[in-house]
Amino acid sequence: MNRPRPRSSDAILLAGVVLVAINLRPAAASIGPLIGRIERDTGLSSGWASALTTLPVLCFGALAPLAPILAKRFGVRSSIAGAMVVLVAGIAMR
Repeated sequence: MNRPRPRSSDAILLAGVVLVAINLRPAAASIGPLIGRIERDTGLSSGWASALTTLPVLCFGALAPLAPILAKRFGVRSSIAGAMVVLVAGIAMR
């Protein structure tokens, strides 16, 4: 059987997915090392500080089922573009 050859647009799409994943990593992992300072500066209790570190993981898990729905409705490229816009807006607000 002949396999279809990958198109250059598929490579660009894959690069977009990888770049989004790379950009999400600092947002999810940056709270842990700073949690002591965040507690001191804001007066958060240990319970609320641990909830703060858990929030990104909960959001990933809660919103992950939306990815295939959005991809099916708007297309993979548009969904990734929308995710990147939301990501840029979130990083800019932070």
